[in-house]
Parts: sequence; C-alpha cells; structure tokens
Amino acid sequence: SYVKSTIESQWYASPIKNWIFMAKMGAGAASKLAGSYVPVYEKFYVGGQGTVRGYNSGELSPRWGANAMYITTLEYRYKFVDNVFGALFWDMGYGWEGTKDISLSDMKKGVGLGLAFKFKAGQIRVDYAFPADKIGEEGELYVNFGGAF
Repeated sequence: SYVKSTIESQWYASPIKNWIFMAKMGAGAASKLAGSYVPVYEKFYVGGQGTVRGYNSGELSPRWGANAMYITTLEYRYKFVDNVFGALFWDMGYGWEGTKDISLSDMKKGVGLGLAFKFKAGQIRVDYAFPADKIGEEGELYVNFGGAF
C-alpha cells in the first residue's frame, strides 16, 4: 500500500488580441505505508514532453522514478490564423527521491518554440526545446497528437 497525491493548476489570460498567456504548475508526492513500497509505475518521471522540455523523458528524476516532484510552465501562444498557433515557452522542474531531498537548487529549466495545429478531434503540436543552460547546443524535438493542455 502507498499514498500518492498530486495537485495541478492552470491559468490563462489574453492581454493582447491573438496572444494567450498560460501558466501551469504541478506538484506531487508518493510515499509507502508501513512494510510496503511505491510501485515504479506510480512514481514521477520529470523531463521531456509534459514536464520539462529540453531534457529526455525522466532525465530529471532518479533512475527508478521520483517520490516527489514539481513542475511549472510559462507559455505565450500566438494565433497566426484559425487553428494554427505558435508558442514560446519556459519550463522548470525536478523529481526527487523523497520530500526530504527537495532543494530548489536542483531545479532545471528548458526553453523553446512550438507550433500547434488544432482540429475538432484534437491537435498536432511540434515543440523544439533546449535546456536553458545549453541554448545553442542540440535540443529535443517533441511531437504530440491529442488534446491541448
């Protein structure tokens, strides 16, 4: 037996015509109960699409997953034409072995650009991101089919 809790919040604003600002925050913790463990498939894997773009999937977590995590995203989207959006984003986060290991100095940041095509059934989005401390080096390409966050 184990306990896993998560919290997520998203906020949107449109301060200028055709521009949308989005802020997203998520945090989570998982802990075992007496004589138990947290299954690997229930742990957090920070890094990659949906968390901190610019890093490989799970790269910002312990090898077998994190028991505590924090992520945040700030994004400006621009509507070029109906159903076609561009994005400039900044992600930050990390995954720790446990809550006692949390340190803000561990946080990693990613920055990048994206392009989304929206359809009635969902969207196709392509993002290209770099770790913030390695801009100019080879980044990561992400392709997502499905709903928007």
